Amino acid sequence: MPITGFEPKQQANSGEGYNSPALEEGTYQCAIEKIEMREGTKYMSTEMETQLLCYLRPLDVPLEFMNKLLFYQTTTSFFNGVSEKAQSSLKASKLFTLIKTIYKTYKPDEDVASWKPDMVTDDVINFLEGKQLIAVVKLNQNGNNKVTDIMAAKVIISDTSVNVDDDFLKSVE
Repeated sequence: MPITGFEPKQQANSGEGYNSPALEEGTYQCAIEKIEMREGTKYMSTEMETQLLCYLRPLDVPLEFMNKLLFYQTTTSFFNGVSEKAQSSLKASKLFTLIKTIYKTYKPDEDVASWKPDMVTDDVINFLEGKQLIAVVKLNQNGNNKVTDIMAAKVIISDTSVNVDDDFLKSVE
């Protein structure tokens, strides 16, 4: 698959230090902070597979959640949910849903549904970083946040949290 050699953009932020209380259940506009390729276990299996982990940072949230990260994990499988053999549509892959969601806001003229898996390249994955979407957030049994669905952002909101400096944080404590 074309993204097996995925090389994420280099970012200064390593994703560490993002521990904060859980957000209330609801919908949050988020920016994709970064995307990492990692090995994980297949669903309901012990077999390993390559997966993409998206770090989502909620925007326009109270200060205590300013460094909160949510996670959206997907396999590298790109499937649009349409099969010539099936009589009805099948469930699209999470990677297809993620790309389609972002492109709906940022490249609405692009027909992602017509893409073939080999069209998902490093450039496509890197394009997703920094883009905004709406995340549906629930609480799991442990009281931690879980992203259960994503939707296209209708408007892009100002991301003021990236410019918060230490002096500002100290002034509000």
